[in-house]
Amino acid sequence: MNILQNFTSHKTNYSFPELYLKLSEFGLCPNDWEISPLNDFTFKIQNKDEPSFYFIGKAEYKKGSTSWALIQLAGL
Repeated sequence: MNILQNFTSHKTNYSFPELYLKLSEFGLCPNDWEISPLNDFTFKIQNKDEPSFYFIGKAEYKKGSTSWALIQLAGL
């Protein structure tokens, strides 16, 4: 099973609850962002008010939990 299938089996209405909550570990307020999958473990994290402001995040799935391995600014 690839990592996106793991995320998909744990998501609700195209949301990624664990990943949203863990945005705060990177100084981002979870309520201000939308997360959408780009491929197996890469996500676009886009600001709800400023769509041109976004990050690319690499997630990992370990021991039944999802977390961010890396979040990198991609557009302002």
